[in-house]
Amino acid sequence: MSKANSDRNNQTRPDELMNKYNIKKDAYYGRIKFLGIQVKKDSDRKVYLTDEQVELMDELHSHIEETGKMEGFVSENKGSLAVRESGEIEEAAESIELENSDGKSSEPNEEQFAALVRSSAEFAAGMEIAKFTIAKQMQDNPDLLPDDLKEQVEAAKASCSPKSQSPTAYANQFLKQYNLA
Repeated sequence: MSKANSDRNNQTRPDELMNKYNIKKDAYYGRIKFLGIQVKKDSDRKVYLTDEQVELMDELHSHIEETGKMEGFVSENKGSLAVRESGEIEEAAESIELENSDGKSSEPNEEQFAALVRSSAEFAAGMEIAKFTIAKQMQDNPDLLPDDLKEQVEAAKASCSPKSQSPTAYANQFLKQYNLA
C-alpha cells in the first residue's frame, strides 16, 4: 500500500464524525474549538481529523454522554486536560480554524476571540459563585458537612471556649493578667 493510501486511511472527515455522534455542525465545531484541535487539510484542501484527534473526540463524546457537558473533561490520552490553562487561551484560539458557510476555513476574528474569552470568564465567575454559595449553605447548616469536617469544627469550638472556667472566673483571670483588677 502506498503512503498516500495509508495517509487517507488515517483521515476522518467532519461529516463522518457528525453522523457518528449524531450532532449538527455547530456542536461539532464547538467540540473542535473546546479541544483546541487544529484540523488538517488534504491535497484537495478538504478538512480531516487524524486518528489521534478522532480518539480525543470520542473521549469527549463519551464524557458528554455521561455528564451532559464538555466542562470537566480530562483526556485519557496522556492525561492532559482538554481545557487550556488561562495563559494558553490566546495561543489556543489562534490555532483554531473555522469553516465558513462556503467551506473555506479562516482564522477566528477579534470578535470571535473576545466572545471566547468572555464565555470563559463567565464560566469561571459562575464556578466561583457556585463555590461560595455552597460554602455559605454549609456554614449556615453545619449538619450538611461531612463527619470528619464536623469533628474539626467541634474541636475548634471546644479549644476556643474552655468549659473548665465559668465566665466570671475567666473574666477575673483576664482582669488580673492585665492588671485591671
